[in-house]
Amino acid sequence: MNSVVIKVFGRELASHLVAWEIIKQLSHLGQFHFTTLGRGWFLCSFQSEEMMEAALSGGPWFINGHIVGMEKWSTNFYASSMKGLTSPIWVRMPNLPLQCWDEVNIARIASRIGMPLMMDGNLFQWGRREFARFCVRVKLDQPLPLGIWLNRISGRFFQKVEYEKVANLCFECGLIGHLKDECEKIRSKPSEVKIVDSNNKEVAKGRNLQDKVDEPSYGPWILVNNKKGRRPIRRRKEVKSSKAIYVKKNGNSKAAQKEG
Repeated sequence: MNSVVIKVFGRELASHLVAWEIIKQLSHLGQFHFTTLGRGWFLCSFQSEEMMEAALSGGPWFINGHIVGMEKWSTNFYASSMKGLTSPIWVRMPNLPLQCWDEVNIARIASRIGMPLMMDGNLFQWGRREFARFCVRVKLDQPLPLGIWLNRISGRFFQKVEYEKVANLCFECGLIGHLKDECEKIRSKPSEVKIVDSNNKEVAKGRNLQDKVDEPSYGPWILVNNKKGRRPIRRRKEVKSSKAIYVKKNGNSKAAQKEG
């Protein structure tokens, strides 16, 4: 069965709106059947496996700014579970050290975020080294990583990452689909108990406790600010071509004329 299950993450949208958007965005693949399954789930049945794979490998797909999760339908599908749902997401690594700035290292780092799909072809223009940009397929039932620990000759350091066009990201648990004030993790947090001594004084905080890892917490910094601003002045050669470099499973790369 050449079908994929679909769910829009975030505020629940009307079924007819989702149907109209999905049919419009996937119409270039050919004819397919669209079915509403209820509870915010939908099913797309394609005429061939090639069409189905094109839908899964395409994207990222968005509806009204909300990310669309897709996964191949199987007999293990349950509407009550998000397990298996994935989506391509464009990721940036600001201030990546120059010694990491090559296809092999960037693909290796990207694999710690998700399954590498492609890299922005502008990465390797010497006039631009602000951030590395790549597209990975991430699991939507798991928190988005805050970054990656990297080892280099000068020592170990934490490389932050930023995500493009991701709405409804919870800054408490790191999951896509709800905001912090709606997070079940906060609601289920146990109340804190203060430890006091015989004089009813609170015991000094941090005593005999493991040091915290020097990693950032979730916050607005992890999302790319897509507000339109003044365009930087670039030389014509830099703007002329924007190629995506597809990452193959065998580690080789292939350039294709596709905008991210």
